[in-house]
Amino acid sequence: MKKLSIAVVGLGRIGWSKHIPEIIARPDRFELVAVVDASEERINEAKEKYGVSGYSDIEQMILAHRPDVVVVATPTHMHYDHACLAMKMGCDVFLEKPMAPDYETACAIAECVKTTGRKLMVFQPHRSFAEPNQLLSIIDSGKLGKVFSIYVSRSAYSRRSDWQALKKFGGGMLNNYGAHYVDTLVYMVKERIARCFCTANVVASGGDAEDVVRILMQTESGVTLDIDINQAAALTGPTWLVCGEYGSVRSETDPKGRMQFRIRYYDSEDIPKIEASEDLAAKNRSYNNDVPIPWVEEVVHLDNHYAIPFYDKAYEYFALDKESFLPVEETLYVMELLGKCRESSEMGPKFEKQT
Repeated sequence: MKKLSIAVVGLGRIGWSKHIPEIIARPDRFELVAVVDASEERINEAKEKYGVSGYSDIEQMILAHRPDVVVVATPTHMHYDHACLAMKMGCDVFLEKPMAPDYETACAIAECVKTTGRKLMVFQPHRSFAEPNQLLSIIDSGKLGKVFSIYVSRSAYSRRSDWQALKKFGGGMLNNYGAHYVDTLVYMVKERIARCFCTANVVASGGDAEDVVRILMQTESGVTLDIDINQAAALTGPTWLVCGEYGSVRSETDPKGRMQFRIRYYDSEDIPKIEASEDLAAKNRSYNNDVPIPWVEEVVHLDNHYAIPFYDKAYEYFALDKESFLPVEETLYVMELLGKCRESSEMGPKFEKQT
């Protein structure tokens, strides 16, 4: 089996806690040869723990090691410089999301892919999680009928004060969680978006980048995609709610804190079809003149077997020349949609904090 030499640029939260462990967990496929970071303390930590070479300069690292793949896990505003430098120096790139701070810069990175002939894939792991893929299996079962709405929420109360709270670094929840969920929902519906609307405000954050975001998108076939990102929510609701003609599925938490899906639906053949009456005297003066619905209810726990190992897909792409799990074109489309959301949010009034 071909082994890829890997260098990780950026030893922050995602580089240190996600990318490096994924690489180390696959010693037959990857070899971590070097790390790059601006912090000498973090470089020394990586040297001591993993026995790798450490650098403060990405160009110096590439000249010394010529890695097959460079993982770029630096802050968003640095993605263009680091990704394009690595590709121009002959390396393939596994780029942390979002691809760039904005659509225009993302297009510039895509142009580097074309001019250098190198491979690039963006790490959008949420589409590989068990949750959306298990929901897809429920949708594909036909129990819900034709789906007309998918709602997803990411809520908490977080008084953020790191670089992600500042626009100048590409921070904010549109680029952060928004990139995840726009990608995931577009992946789920496999459709183009006909229109979108977005509101964005700064409520609990210490910076100027949005921490409360609501995105409404409608696909070409009329499916509503509702993304609720609220980092100023002291109380939260369900993470997922998918609605179809004949039923719905909602995510819940069981008494042990595990995610489960409650599915409620009916067989359309079990009840007669209805037609609206033009009689203005409502029958029995009732608001509900329908027959009782014979609901069927099921509860299934989240099954991690539905998860798709993203790093295995990355290996197949970079080492085996298989089709990318996340083609650059799909990432560019996500960045285009995020740009439209940002434009929409800037047209409306802004919430003003009391303090």
